Amino acid sequence: MALKKPLHHMFIAAACMVLLSDHVHAAQWELMDSGTRRDLHGITGFDIGTIYAVGATGTILRYDGSAWSPQDSGTTWTLYDIHGTGPDNVYAAGDYRGIFRNTGTGWSCVRKTQTKSPLYAFGGPRASSGELIGVGRTTTTHGVRYNTVTGSGATFTSRGQLLFSNTLLGLFTTPGGDVIVTGTGGLIAQYQGYDPAMLDMYAVHATPTLRRINDVWGTDMDNLFAVGSGGTILRRAGSGWVSMQSTTKADLNAVWGTAPDNVYAVGAKGTVLHYDGRSWNRIEVPTRQNLNDIWGASAHEVFAVGNRGVIIRSVGRQQCYCPDGTTAVQMRNAGDTGWDACSCAYYSVWCDNATGTCWQDPQKDYLTPDYPGVVSYDAQRYCDELVALGYDDWRLPDIVELRSLVRGNTETEYPDGSCPLWDGSPFEDAQDSACLGAGDGGGPGIEGCYWPEALGGSCHRPDPATHGAHALEYWAAGAASNRPEWIACVLFDSGAVTYNHINSLGEVRCIRDTATIPVSCDEPAACEPGATRRCTASNGKTGAQVCAAAGACWGPCESTSFDPSPPPEDVCDQCDQMILTIRVPEELPAPPAQLMAFWYSSEGWDGNPMGPPDGGTDENIVLDPDISFEKPYTMTLPACTYYREHCLSGDYQLFIALLVNDSFPPLPQDGDYVWGLYDLSDEGRFTLGDGPQQTIYLDVTLQKCVAGSCN
Repeated sequence: MALKKPLHHMFIAAACMVLLSDHVHAAQWELMDSGTRRDLHGITGFDIGTIYAVGATGTILRYDGSAWSPQDSGTTWTLYDIHGTGPDNVYAAGDYRGIFRNTGTGWSCVRKTQTKSPLYAFGGPRASSGELIGVGRTTTTHGVRYNTVTGSGATFTSRGQLLFSNTLLGLFTTPGGDVIVTGTGGLIAQYQGYDPAMLDMYAVHATPTLRRINDVWGTDMDNLFAVGSGGTILRRAGSGWVSMQSTTKADLNAVWGTAPDNVYAVGAKGTVLHYDGRSWNRIEVPTRQNLNDIWGASAHEVFAVGNRGVIIRSVGRQQCYCPDGTTAVQMRNAGDTGWDACSCAYYSVWCDNATGTCWQDPQKDYLTPDYPGVVSYDAQRYCDELVALGYDDWRLPDIVELRSLVRGNTETEYPDGSCPLWDGSPFEDAQDSACLGAGDGGGPGIEGCYWPEALGGSCHRPDPATHGAHALEYWAAGAASNRPEWIACVLFDSGAVTYNHINSLGEVRCIRDTATIPVSCDEPAACEPGATRRCTASNGKTGAQVCAAAGACWGPCESTSFDPSPPPEDVCDQCDQMILTIRVPEELPAPPAQLMAFWYSSEGWDGNPMGPPDGGTDENIVLDPDISFEKPYTMTLPACTYYREHCLSGDYQLFIALLVNDSFPPLPQDGDYVWGLYDLSDEGRFTLGDGPQQTIYLDVTLQKCVAGSCN
């Protein structure tokens, strides 16, 4: 086959460089229908299907993964925060130091006071005590400052302190159970537990600001972020708090993240900032309402709530395009700078320095469950049509090249293996014992495959034509010299080299004849890293392109789609047929594993079928057959080829086997039962396809294999 010209284009790298904004990411957020126009102040959740939001006049909403719906809170007080220790233990806090609880049967008030002084934040439990903590506006009674309540279940108590008069606005419980609070006057403090002397309930941190600190979030005590008025952002990375460079002057009301390099802050006038571990950047969102809180189910599913019932959600997933012409889903990356890889099959390449060839890696459709395989001529066409990694000169390897991948079985390895099956070998060479392979899964590769360790894929995908009794062969190009319907192949689960029928099913791994460096840039253009788009590949099919990681160019148009050839016309109903009644000579000692009846060419028949059958279909191999001494088995055996494309014509030998195990190849052993192994007289032979269609009735009793008689 003449090599085609590689697809990639030469260009000056600088021409690809398109500067993207350092301040604004592409809009990847959407408005949700909250069903309310009331201001929303708090949000929390447990997974993508269990999220709560609270707000003005007692508003409580629940999201079930598809829609927001209201819940009866039993109050008209404003609720500022919501927190839960589990889906059946959720608390909302707000006006009148009110605490409302839902244990799965509805909301009820578990605490309130006579004064409207609200709780603004709620959290816990604290690791050392199991306390839940609510904090809010400071009130002073007889010189004692009250801004904290603690408790659990339905019992909460006000706690007074003498240390500071700041109102507490935010609260965060670290994964380790430390409780951090924030407040007016630049206050950040760590809750120490209630102190009856009212002096040491909080350990106050030194901060570089007197501005209001509205919220705090972090992964542990050494990795904390705090946000507040005027765009204030502080970070604690170790022992002290420092100011971070902010990109806004807007008040920031809440902060949340998944890691120190994936942190969000939200605030006034629709402000959303993202920190990627290097800098804070503005994200455009579809609202200018004040945003009051933020929470996420994961790095890809983030929600923020705000005034006038606004709820926005990061579009953390989107439809993407695959090289095989289908669509899939891809996730927003953690840094919010682009997209993770589309969840579909893309191929890599493995090059063999010893032969100078490069191989598609993994094999065709490696992600497809229940992969059926392709016939040999489709395997060749698949490679001819394949456009992958920026090249369209792939081809199907010949048997010499395919054997060059064998590792761990010296008898079939290239070039010194003693198996005589090479290009142009006769069919009989596949019967040489040196070609039979080794133990299953004993090679150095993945799954114990008999190929190089660095090669990916699978050698154990089952052949559906054998009911999974053995794995699919890997196709080579080239037929047996004396039987053109038999094509060379390798079974990499055992390292065996053999022939497979042209209409059988097998695996495909394509090859190139030269060093292969995957093309990353094909079309200079600004794009969002990881994004995909449809394109027309050099094979004329619809494919897909991926935006390169730098966002400065599109990769090559790749196309891996393939339409299998229609199966041959099934002619079996036009052929002679045999109605078999199969009996066993004794009560079986154990249930048999498989029963089979097939036609073999009588020419050269020596009583032991070493090759594949010439006639009979997949219906003539039955797993776990219901047969016993008292119950014969009836089977229809058509006089057509296994792949149903031709009727048999000529002299054929009938062979029947009832086997105790389901091993492959299905060779009879002691304890099995057969018919036709010794019966070489005319009684065991049949002339088929000689005249009008005929139906032959045959009643046989199998013979038991003993003392090696069937070996």
